[in-house]
Amino acid sequence: MIMDNWDDIRVFLAIARCGNLTAAGKELALTQPSVGRRLALLEERLGSPLFLRSGRQWTLTELGRDLAESASTMQTAADAINRKTSSHTQGEQGIVRVTSTDGLGAYWLPDLAVQLRQQHPSIMLEVITGNRPLDLSRRSADIALRLYRPEEDDLIIRKLGKISFRLFASPAYLARWGSPATIHDLPTHSFIGQALDYDNTVEFAWLRQHVAEPDFVFRSGSAVAQAQAAKQGMGIALLPRYLAYAIGGLTEITLPEAPTGKDVWLATHRDLRRIPKVAAAWDFIKSQAVADNCIFERNEDLQA
Repeated sequence: MIMDNWDDIRVFLAIARCGNLTAAGKELALTQPSVGRRLALLEERLGSPLFLRSGRQWTLTELGRDLAESASTMQTAADAINRKTSSHTQGEQGIVRVTSTDGLGAYWLPDLAVQLRQQHPSIMLEVITGNRPLDLSRRSADIALRLYRPEEDDLIIRKLGKISFRLFASPAYLARWGSPATIHDLPTHSFIGQALDYDNTVEFAWLRQHVAEPDFVFRSGSAVAQAQAAKQGMGIALLPRYLAYAIGGLTEITLPEAPTGKDVWLATHRDLRRIPKVAAAWDFIKSQAVADNCIFERNEDLQA
């Protein structure tokens, strides 16, 4: 039968989602040649190509689009079976994968993981950092910490609180260029900014409101990298307060008007919430957020 190997269909779907073999291989934890071979075998069995190749970017053929629609339905059903089976077979032990920003992943979750192990020695947190949201329905992660409210269906979502942002610079930078005393002083300074792909965030909208054309001397999608660049004296960075103070070597710039804070959301799939190890990690993260006012300005909506 043409469709007797679900793994080949899974590889095909990953290529369709990611747009090329390299990205699909990273998602599946397979090498690019392995992904290419699996696709070639599937196309050979079908007797027709599933993608139009154009450099590194691949687009679906008409057959590919039809197959992707049906295969996505199969994937959704398979994921649901895996989640429901896990909820009955897994006890309060094993790995819980948590996806978060690089700042929370580096400067909050490790301390939390130590405390979690003290209460639940059989549970280990695996922290996945980065700005790319992972699909909780496909078990790419069990729990997500996000700086925006997730909109996916079938998720349990709770607000943990708000992370405050402030302007920071190194003492050396401020000694050389002076510290802004008012909002009107900002346009004369150099700034460290988000990568262009993430330049429309709430906090950077505040900066652009007061500086129409900021003089960016360094950009990164990583808040940790931005903080390190500011620490080296490159310019002023708009950073989460907890992160700037955790890294150290930075001076907070006090202005009459503060930048907008950002809500932090905790999310998991409804089926995953029933798995004992995920439930234990979820409850622990929630309880720590309530207690940790050094990270979160306020905490609300923390019902189970």
